Amino acid sequence: MTENNEINGVLVVDDDNSIRQLVGSALSRAGFNVTLAANGRIGVEHVRAATRPFGLILMDHHMPEMDGLKACRVMRSCAPDTPIIMMSTDQLSPVVREAGADDFLPKPFAIRELINCINKHIDS
Repeated sequence: MTENNEINGVLVVDDDNSIRQLVGSALSRAGFNVTLAANGRIGVEHVRAATRPFGLILMDHHMPEMDGLKACRVMRSCAPDTPIIMMSTDQLSPVVREAGADDFLPKPFAIRELINCINKHIDS
């Protein structure tokens, strides 16, 4: 397994502050360098401004200003090799893959499921 501090950080994009903070804290405790964004537009700004690509992007589907599917398409054009995992309470697996996401994590999920999903993508 890749050491968590060897990747260039995880970008967590979710408009729900409690989920964003919970996921960010859990990933920080797991050893990841975490950047938080409150919507897709801000997430895209982080991706465009990064001097090195993020190691992974974890993003919600339903958000104001720019939803996760649109943000995923833009991020994919800016960072074609960065794994993107979409999260949602909706069952969107085929739709998120069409938008360019590498994986789909249905909400609610256990932190262990999240870590396993992330490790699957950073180890490959």
